[in-house]
Amino acid sequence: MDGNRSCETVFYAMIALACASLALFLLAAPMERVLTIVPDDASYYFEIADNAASGEGFTFDRLGETNGYQPLWLYLLVPFYRIVPAGPGTMVRVITIFQVLLSGAAGLFLHGLLRRASSACAALAGGSLFAAFVIAPAVNGMESALLVLLLVVLAGRAVRSGFPDRCGAGEAFRLGLLLGLAVLARLDTAFLCVSTGLLLLAGAAAGGAGRRRIALLAATALGASLIILPYLSYNAIRFGSPMPISGLLKSSFPVPAFDPAMLLEPGPIGLLSLLLGA
Repeated sequence: MDGNRSCETVFYAMIALACASLALFLLAAPMERVLTIVPDDASYYFEIADNAASGEGFTFDRLGETNGYQPLWLYLLVPFYRIVPAGPGTMVRVITIFQVLLSGAAGLFLHGLLRRASSACAALAGGSLFAAFVIAPAVNGMESALLVLLLVVLAGRAVRSGFPDRCGAGEAFRLGLLLGLAVLARLDTAFLCVSTGLLLLAGAAAGGAGRRRIALLAATALGASLIILPYLSYNAIRFGSPMPISGLLKSSFPVPAFDPAMLLEPGPIGLLSLLLGA
């Protein structure tokens, strides 16, 4: 018991030290040093959020509207630009410190996940890796820290509820909501939705609890759809395609267009690899 408590204390101390050190750097370092950890793409988010907060809409150049961004992160940035009266440099510090808080929260949830799934010592080892290799890279002005937090919370909730074997439909619905938020945080997390559906279908095909697995699949899909479908519908109505412009350009440059056949371009082996990776 004392050993477990010591491991927990060390875990929390590591996460706190990593977050405090990074926050101190972001507060005190010259702006040119701070910008070394913020990629150029982050300025795209900052500019769009600033314009949206000013009433210009979701636009980068104030000429044309865009949807070429990870939506949930941008939506979170808009209130910062509306509430905080600060210049661009200070806003970079504010946003990245907010990401430190998100990463720290992810570390705390990670401890609960690892402690439940294994042991205090294993949780300490996982916390060491998280503090060393995840916290700082996730603080980059983009969606990384938010996505890490949502994925850790999602995994922790799934483990705690015994998904899918001991999970009820209500909890599966709530997991679907979290899954939908994770997709809005990073759109290619949609592969996680596909792999979750395949997991439930495989369990149903194996027999024994087929109807129950189908019910769980329906509840999870309903929760995720309530989050994701409004975003996709807005894109389709406003921009003519459910896929954001950034995804269209990557898949059909130089003419942005959505073709369902392009989803099959990786081939069977590539698609299987993507699903297994998800």
